[in-house]
Amino acid sequence: MREFSVATNLTVAANASLADMVYDNAAKDPGNAAFGRRQPDGHWIDVTAAQFASEVRAVASGLLASGVASGDRIAILSSTRYEWTLIDYAIWSVGGVPVPIYETSSAEQVEWILRDSGAGAVVVETVEHTAMIDSIRGTLPELQTVWTIEDGLIEMLTKHGADVDPSELETRRASVSAADLATIIYTSGTTGRPKGCELTHANLLSDTRNATQGALTEIFDMTSGSTLLFLPLAHSFARIIQVGCLECGIILGHTSNISRLAPELQSFRPTFLLAVPRVFEKVYNTAEQQASESPVKSRIFRAAA
Repeated sequence: MREFSVATNLTVAANASLADMVYDNAAKDPGNAAFGRRQPDGHWIDVTAAQFASEVRAVASGLLASGVASGDRIAILSSTRYEWTLIDYAIWSVGGVPVPIYETSSAEQVEWILRDSGAGAVVVETVEHTAMIDSIRGTLPELQTVWTIEDGLIEMLTKHGADVDPSELETRRASVSAADLATIIYTSGTTGRPKGCELTHANLLSDTRNATQGALTEIFDMTSGSTLLFLPLAHSFARIIQVGCLECGIILGHTSNISRLAPELQSFRPTFLLAVPRVFEKVYNTAEQQASESPVKSRIFRAAA
């Protein structure tokens, strides 16, 4: 096997953490749009850097009030949505370790990941997910808390943390270093049970910065860039996209409705897309099939391809 290596474009400071960029962005350019968030009527509204930082602080304070300690594993079982990213950065702000789980996972898979990671809490998306956790909770003595996004979790944590001293949160965040464990991502394509891959804050920051300031500079060096994230955030590449967008000031939208991806893209109008090859292959195959229904369209499609 031949191996190739190149020098990194930059290094990560020893005291850096993934949560830093949330607060740095709010201080540097509070009015800058950080996210596009879909509303019930289908329209997208901007979430500014200052708004996002405020929400992260509120949820992180709720986690502190709930007794979350540095190094605690908190699983996240949810489809791709704004709240996933919000909770991710709130956990990082208190020194916790998010453990992503694909929302399509079976009860057996969920039970294994929760037990193997030693998760003391799990954030789930729906009441159906809550029922699944309840069905396996007897085998998980370390699991103490189940929070449900669609049962008012964000509001509940915000209220719960209202009396937390802001300096307590800042002290906790400042105690996180680049070498600390940031997340445990479980493999999906290996034989046997999924393997937990431990990634530090330095791992994710180095990957992201060397991509956005290296091979992908042309994409991420924009004054008005935006992208729509539709990959599961339990996927390591989706996490890189999330971190890269927040760090580079790219507006990030979320959607989990892959079957309606075309109208979602027309609605959000991203300036670029990042995905795994299989996604682009499916888009191409669908377009090719539709074009084949007409000889004229088929010739145009082949010429364009």
